[in-house]
Amino acid sequence: MRRSWRWFGPQDRVSVDDMLQSGVEGVVSALHHVPTGAVWSAEEISRRQAEIARKTDGSPSSLAWEVVESLPVSEDIKKQSGDWRAHVEAYKQSLANLAAAGIEPDAEYPSDGLDIRPAIASNVLPDRQFFWRFMNHGQRAVRSGPWKYLQIAGHEFLFDVAADPMERANLRERELDMFEQLRADWEAWDRTMLPIDPEASTHGFTGRELAEYFGVDS
Repeated sequence: MRRSWRWFGPQDRVSVDDMLQSGVEGVVSALHHVPTGAVWSAEEISRRQAEIARKTDGSPSSLAWEVVESLPVSEDIKKQSGDWRAHVEAYKQSLANLAAAGIEPDAEYPSDGLDIRPAIASNVLPDRQFFWRFMNHGQRAVRSGPWKYLQIAGHEFLFDVAADPMERANLRERELDMFEQLRADWEAWDRTMLPIDPEASTHGFTGRELAEYFGVDS
């Protein structure tokens, strides 16, 4: 395990010197001062790298910005409203700028995520499955191509989200082979994960809270 620190930048009450004193080996940070939807410029990224690389007296800290905490997705993108197309282009440019700056995890502690830059550059999505689970209502799901398996509140569903993005038609009986395959795939994936903590905090959203997101084309 690598000892990392989430740092909010120069305004953080914890300084680079403090991080070193506590044994930090790598830094997780983000450009919280840049408005969501705007480009993270090469200059701003470089400034944050320099802030991490130096102690308060100006000497080298031996620390580096290794992980981006989050590159926020704007509400306009989520709702496909307002300036969402411009925000998508800004997001893509920010990713390119981060990559050009060489921000990446230590080679001995690689990320378990996937690099989505090739998909963004080519507009061709990789053929892979997405799995998730959520304690609220016992949710289980897997997305594979156009198919989505879902279990929630003890009920199971199979949707063709390409033909039915609102997930209204349960194809569980009509496409039984696909339903059983995706359920088995989810169970195999779940066996590779740590057990869910029964005391973990979990909650859901109401229809009123999600109303503005209904009908958004995925």
